[in-house]
Amino acid sequence: MALSAIVGISVGWWFRGGNSAGLAAYDADNSDTGVDRAGEVLARLQDLAARMASDVGEHSSKVREANDELAAAGKGDTETVVRTVTKLLDANEKMQEQLASAENRLQEQARKIESYAAEARTDPLTGLPNRRAFDAEISYRLSEYHRTGKPFCVVMIDVDHFKKFNDTYGHQAGDEVLSEVAEVLRRTAGPHDMPARFGGEEFVVVLHATAVSEAEPRVERIRRAIADVSFDFAGQAARVTASLGLAQLLGGENAVGVIERADAALYAAKDAGRNRAYWHDGHATHPIAQQPDAAPPQPVAEKSSPACRPQTEPPSPARTAARPEVECEARQEEDPAAHTPSDRERPNRMVFCTLLRHRVAEWQRGGAPPSVVLVRIDEFDRLSQFQGQRVAGMLLEVTARYLRAATRGGDLVAQYDDTTFGLLLPGAGMANVIAVAERLRKTIAESRLSFDGKEHRFTVSVGGAEISQGDDVQRLLHRSEEALSASIKSGGNCCYFHNGHWSETVAAAQERLASA
Repeated sequence: MALSAIVGISVGWWFRGGNSAGLAAYDADNSDTGVDRAGEVLARLQDLAARMASDVGEHSSKVREANDELAAAGKGDTETVVRTVTKLLDANEKMQEQLASAENRLQEQARKIESYAAEARTDPLTGLPNRRAFDAEISYRLSEYHRTGKPFCVVMIDVDHFKKFNDTYGHQAGDEVLSEVAEVLRRTAGPHDMPARFGGEEFVVVLHATAVSEAEPRVERIRRAIADVSFDFAGQAARVTASLGLAQLLGGENAVGVIERADAALYAAKDAGRNRAYWHDGHATHPIAQQPDAAPPQPVAEKSSPACRPQTEPPSPARTAARPEVECEARQEEDPAAHTPSDRERPNRMVFCTLLRHRVAEWQRGGAPPSVVLVRIDEFDRLSQFQGQRVAGMLLEVTARYLRAATRGGDLVAQYDDTTFGLLLPGAGMANVIAVAERLRKTIAESRLSFDGKEHRFTVSVGGAEISQGDDVQRLLHRSEEALSASIKSGGNCCYFHNGHWSETVAAAQERLASA
């Protein structure tokens, strides 16, 4: 009964005070720390309730055995003993019911808090990922850059004279402008890019696997697309413009550095007259594409930076500097067939994460648990280099077809990044997920592809995880990526799955599930 009292006090604290305080703090500052602390408290209480239920269940079983023995003995006055034991059993059963009810209530609160945490990564006005989601994305891209050398750029976008627009047309009109700018960013973003609302009238786009030379025309297209949108407020036609700043991650730079340089380029665009875009080379800002409807902008050097020759291509840790003319020749040799229509039509990482977020929210409301499987083509960059872009494009398409053939109607196959596919498998169960993934891996490894009169073979690395208590979208993806990384580090052509603590092989995962 002492344990029952502890649970009662803990549960009472949570429902009367702890929960409301936690949510109030969460609503006030959207703090990850507050959500994590609430989740930690819930996890401890759930563990306590589970252990107590187990203890009481074991005790009831022993008392029931004693009751049976007394009833079977037939000696002495057992009636009183049996009656007493029966009362004890009734009390214990009632206690178990109360504990089960408390545990269910705690789990429901846990699902609610996790659902709030997932929703906290989406901007409610525009539907774009918010600052928190952007921070997670740029952290992921930074890790990818250090791992593979793939460049990425950050574009900062600020709606010009937004306060004046709000004062003139009203806040509702201002909200419509922000929503429309968000829609422009969604339309102009590439399949692996991530547009987000940075705060206020400021937006940001992460351009995946993009060097600054490739990003410049894309940034200009964004600027023009925003300027071309017409708004009608109370019969009055109105337009808005935006200023943009671009920066590519430099070798040795962190996320804060590239964001600050993109922001400096943004303010250079504003200082030069707005409705234009600038890029930052690490030392100075430079205009992007002369606009015919504006005076030619001039480079704006930062006062604290020494004079130097502009750097057109920031260095990458995965390659040595190459002559610009050689890089241009390499780009001209790329075959456009590598980017097939089916490749462009496949859902991208943003769509994948959005649908995963919905599945996680459904699970938190009592729905089926989703699983994530990441499938990466082994040594894809080497295959592209030595066998050509057409073969690389074909391998992507063939892999996508294998994945679609192995999945069910409610599953999703998406292009997670340039060389990796993401599978979203709701309600499949970990045993089935492991079986499907291993069958896929073996099928691909045994396949023989004939193309241009040559036989091509390739393999894939697979990593996956099923959602578990305490997971949100980012945590589930992180565990899946850790499992994929373990597969790659093991030499490729294998599957690993994350059990919530570490990544394990197919054999280890199957043994664990069989003994559970």
